[in-house]
Amino acid sequence: PLVYEGGERRTWRSRPLQSGLTEYVIRTRKPLLIREDERKEAARLGIQPIGKPACSWLGVPLLAGDQVLGVLAVQDYEQPHAYTEADMALLSTIASQAAAAIRNAQLYQQTDAQLAHRLQQLQAVLDSTDEGFLFLDPEGTILMANPCLHAFWHAEPGTLVGRSVLSDPDLRPWTGFPPSTSPDDLARLSQGRDRTLVTWPGAANQIVERTVRPVQDLRGGIAGWLLTFRDVTEEQKLAQLREDLSQMMVHDLRSPLSAIATALRMLQEMGDSLPPEQRAQLVDMGLRSVDRLDTMIHTLLEIGRLQSGDLQPERIPLPLAEVVQAVVRRLAPLAAEAHIGIRVDLEEGLPPAYADLSLVDRVLANLLDNALKFSPDGSEVTITGDLVREGEGAGRWLRIAVRDRGPGVPPAYREAIFEKFGQVRSAPSRRRGAGLGLTFCRLAVQAHGGRIGLESPPEGGSIFWFTLPVAAPEDLAPPPAQE
Repeated sequence: PLVYEGGERRTWRSRPLQSGLTEYVIRTRKPLLIREDERKEAARLGIQPIGKPACSWLGVPLLAGDQVLGVLAVQDYEQPHAYTEADMALLSTIASQAAAAIRNAQLYQQTDAQLAHRLQQLQAVLDSTDEGFLFLDPEGTILMANPCLHAFWHAEPGTLVGRSVLSDPDLRPWTGFPPSTSPDDLARLSQGRDRTLVTWPGAANQIVERTVRPVQDLRGGIAGWLLTFRDVTEEQKLAQLREDLSQMMVHDLRSPLSAIATALRMLQEMGDSLPPEQRAQLVDMGLRSVDRLDTMIHTLLEIGRLQSGDLQPERIPLPLAEVVQAVVRRLAPLAAEAHIGIRVDLEEGLPPAYADLSLVDRVLANLLDNALKFSPDGSEVTITGDLVREGEGAGRWLRIAVRDRGPGVPPAYREAIFEKFGQVRSAPSRRRGAGLGLTFCRLAVQAHGGRIGLESPPEGGSIFWFTLPVAAPEDLAPPPAQE
């Protein structure tokens, strides 16, 4: 409480609300005037006086809307009839103004606290974001820079504020602004947003998107500029990859379609005049192109199912030697055309794999087919298999490898070739595939919990290998007899 007595401020202890005159004014929300004998009037109103009784007492509520902020009271301990109705009206006016001032002060204090909290939240966001933020005044002087921007620009914390991005030669290259940029040039950006891809000094492989937005004051004028810097290197790589994939898809689909169209057109226009052997060749060319399209579409669908987990391996005990021999027999005609030998060198006594026959067959066929494509005439492709230990607990795995004597895979492509449509386009080969085989192999092997990889021996060629789990004893046991 704020208390003055005899023109001097007095110390007054706070107390809980009870049943005194002040509490009565708060409850009724109306002024109270006692001209004489406070105790008698209080008894009439059912009020229990507190403290020394006064001869005259006047109190009015401090009202702010529906809220009672307090009571403004005056009292005289010696003279009765010290206050009149006019005094009550005057005190009510003063109380109304005081209540408005108190309420405004409370709102200001509350707003100030909320603003401080919002600023803390904003600062926390700016400190934690992975985008660089720079706030400039209208002349291009830095007013604020978040930690990410300091890290982007390799600047010590607190060393950027107060410097000009337009006149400081050390900062201008980082903004991406041309050397002739002036505050007037920045002002022209107030008509919209400026988005530009920039490359920072010493970071030729890093691509950054710079965005400039004008910050307006309450009157619509320019209060400054907000610059954001976002690393879009990976986005640009993905965009380029999507473009490359689209071009490769069009190319790989157009080739068999063109062959089919050519065969059908020749049969339509010259079918009756062509010798039977040539007609058979055209039909065969069309059918092989259809098979190629069907294989491409089927592989794409299976890759999607493997990626989503919808295609689960149907595991059975799988004798590795039988799978290898079946694949070799199937691809032997291709090897014979190029005079390429296929040598199988499997470790004796290998336990069976616990894997899906169809998936493993296709993985091995893809790897052997690739080896035949890139091997020179008269060379040899080798298929090996042995038992290895790897992973947690050093479990037993079968390792199958296919080695060719081709040109090898450049280091820059050794990861990309396992992605969709990933190919070494400059590598010489007998047949051009769609770039889906190794993607399928990777996903099929990983679905078994295995690994796939590539080695490039010093003497040349490539070794593609993959691992499969070994069948456990319980996998080999016959099923219980049915009653």
